[in-house]
Amino acid sequence: MKAGALPQQAIDAAGMIEEAGFTIIDDLLHGYGGGYLPPILGSKSRPSAHVPDEPFRAGMVIVIQPNVVTRDGKAGVQTGEMMLITETGIEPMHAVPRGFIRV
Repeated sequence: MKAGALPQQAIDAAGMIEEAGFTIIDDLLHGYGGGYLPPILGSKSRPSAHVPDEPFRAGMVIVIQPNVVTRDGKAGVQTGEMMLITETGIEPMHAVPRGFIRV
């Protein structure tokens, strides 16, 4: 994911989730300016809405949160991250490290 990438490319790249035998129960990503705003991208097996042709631009903020689950929905993981799109990639907007947190 970086400036110039197309939304369909993000959906195609997420195909690895389905190729591994899983699916998603949430949107692949949303919020091209922060917040839950359209356009909202789904996956091949769980399409969301119209896939826009406009590429991602540097300075856009998106939330990537596929929430990967088994196809029967009996196991999965809630995961997500707000990211800033740059010319060369993405930068996380959260300071919390990924992984399980013990409280």
